[in-house]
Amino acid sequence: MGAPPKVTVVIPTQGRWPLLRRTLGGALRQRDVDLEVVIVDDGSSDETVERLAELGDLRVRPMRHQVSRHVAAARNAGIAVARGKWIAFLDDDDLWAPDKLRAQLESAASRKADFAWCSGLVVDAGCSVLEAWPAQDPDKILGLLLRGNWMPAGASNVIARAELIRELGGFDEEFRHFADWDLWIRLAAAGRGAACPEALVAYVRHPRNMILTDPRGVVSEIHALAAKHRAAAGLYGVPPDRVLPDEAGVFRWLGASQARSGRRARAAAYYLRAALARSPYGRRRTLRDAARALLGEVPTDRPASIDERLLAGANWLTQFR
Repeated sequence: MGAPPKVTVVIPTQGRWPLLRRTLGGALRQRDVDLEVVIVDDGSSDETVERLAELGDLRVRPMRHQVSRHVAAARNAGIAVARGKWIAFLDDDDLWAPDKLRAQLESAASRKADFAWCSGLVVDAGCSVLEAWPAQDPDKILGLLLRGNWMPAGASNVIARAELIRELGGFDEEFRHFADWDLWIRLAAAGRGAACPEALVAYVRHPRNMILTDPRGVVSEIHALAAKHRAAAGLYGVPPDRVLPDEAGVFRWLGASQARSGRRARAAAYYLRAALARSPYGRRRTLRDAARALLGEVPTDRPASIDERLLAGANWLTQFR
């Protein structure tokens, strides 16, 4: 085995080879960065094992869980074997610009930072841009993360020093949906961040997104995440009642997610649960939104952001179309 790479890319996957193949291509096309890609197969039953064995790229290091241990444990397994000084996380359905890692490493070096992120896009399965979100100010990121997940493209964005990730214990395996958000909060509290203004990562919205196929436990996780960070939040000027979204807000977010995927009945059901949870938006409005969702509309409390400056640099998406 040769000298350690600069970056280890950790990709958890489970039974989604057609998505993983495209995502992996984007990781291997990174320019001017010495890297390895650790793919943690979390109990796939499709062709993933065979296809990875056929790749023949020495930079790719597959490992496998015979039985699924879920995404946080899969990421931690990748962290445990990572040889890079830096670790980058990439979900098996998201996409990277070819200069993402290089730009983030440069930003981190310029600020002597411990972790870095960039602006992000939300695209559909055909890579048409639906939303474009700018990277948040590193000096304000902790306060923002304690109020909501303001990391564009979530788990596929951040790159961090391996040493710090391990000091923090990696991902909290008690969380299935928000383990990445939890780690970003802990990174922001423990280290110095850096942000790239360019949109170099794309979250792909499609019918097999985890939040759509397995939304169980989302509300209880929000409560657990808030409880975990509520004490620390006071140190950073975040009032206790403003730590993370309230229960009604979570139900509305789930409703909007289901509505975007065309699941009308599920979407309406979540809006009804928001109404019963005493939504701050008012019961009448929330019931009206349930009816709108049932008719195929997408009620939302966070209008899609399309920053034209970010779109101008998004031509890298053409390689995936």
